[in-house]
Amino acid sequence: MKRCIMWCALTLSVLGIVFFIVPNSTWNDVQLGWPQPGPAQVVSVSEDGRWVVSSHADNRIVLWDVEERRSEVVSDDGNAYSAYFISGHDAFLWQGLDGVVRIQDVQGGVIDRFKHLPVYGHVIGSDLETYISADEEYRIYRNWGEDKSVVKYDDDRPAFLGSLLNLVVLEQSGYLLSIGHGSDLDKRPIEADNPKGRNAYGGLAYDGPVLWNLSTWEPLVKFHGLYGKAHGDLSPDGEYVVAADERGIARVWETATGQERWLLASYNFGLRRHTEGGDIERDDSGLIDLPDGWRTLPEENVGVQFVADEWFVRVPKGHPYAALYHIDSPWHQAFFDLGDDPPPATDRYIPSVDATPEAHVLVTGQRYPHGGINVYRFDPETQALETVWRPRGWLRWLQWLDR
Repeated sequence: MKRCIMWCALTLSVLGIVFFIVPNSTWNDVQLGWPQPGPAQVVSVSEDGRWVVSSHADNRIVLWDVEERRSEVVSDDGNAYSAYFISGHDAFLWQGLDGVVRIQDVQGGVIDRFKHLPVYGHVIGSDLETYISADEEYRIYRNWGEDKSVVKYDDDRPAFLGSLLNLVVLEQSGYLLSIGHGSDLDKRPIEADNPKGRNAYGGLAYDGPVLWNLSTWEPLVKFHGLYGKAHGDLSPDGEYVVAADERGIARVWETATGQERWLLASYNFGLRRHTEGGDIERDDSGLIDLPDGWRTLPEENVGVQFVADEWFVRVPKGHPYAALYHIDSPWHQAFFDLGDDPPPATDRYIPSVDATPEAHVLVTGQRYPHGGINVYRFDPETQALETVWRPRGWLRWLQWLDR
């Protein structure tokens, strides 16, 4: 009997060491300690949808093979905001805590490396030379080393407002979209403030949605109408910017003119319209039913991403229902349940969400304390979203649990 008790105690001790259990409200929320990475702060998907790279709160950089259902920890000493998959390549960017940025292929080969300031988001063109980065104060830089220069200066703001400066490159259109924090300064004309200087508001006036010329590195258009933390994307054809903020506002603008095309409808109340007499009336003619069990749906936004040429989704904060839109309408066409096993990362504004419209794949991180990713695939013909894979990110000796 004593021997049996001793063996049971030893077994439980070993299990307690290997699986350090942090209980939450449900079994799905149990974190099995160090065999999983910390929550993904940034996720980035390859153009063909096969690969995802993520950078995590515990400084792990993880490469995910969606096709083979396996993952690999690339580094335990990575910058939590540095994962980026390069368009047109089976290669990605990441930065170590030593400041070295690496361009690495999916086989593990390092194509290039260079020393750089700590990044809070960065991107690189398919030429592997057009490199753009942001720091914690929303300054934007191009190139590195002796060739590094400032695109947007900003020294009058508090560091890191709880969300990254979102950077989107569309090479075929020659555009860079930057968006971090919307305000009334977005209404100021470009000629009023020099983004590289300290006159007037300087770079602070360029924290909201801004379209830049990749050849001249000058601002082309500023888009106003968002407030607080914001996220956005460029349409694949370069004709539109879509963006959404933490207050629940989402808008679509034309890149050529900067004119607003749509203020997207509220999930709960529809559109606001101005009458000829100057009054405001509500139009709910295009509303669809809310998900079962919801009388009103919170509208705060974590991110917005194109999942096909003309279709995009708003990823919410605080609930799992993403809304689907077509570029030709302000009305949401469907709600997608992103699930809860594990739930997507709708608990923070970093945000950990990305998509590839070429392969119609949407990827999110997972809500704390989970350390994996959720992968979904959109069908433009049926306007349906299916779950492809939800690995929790087990280490190599436990990866069979993710398959």
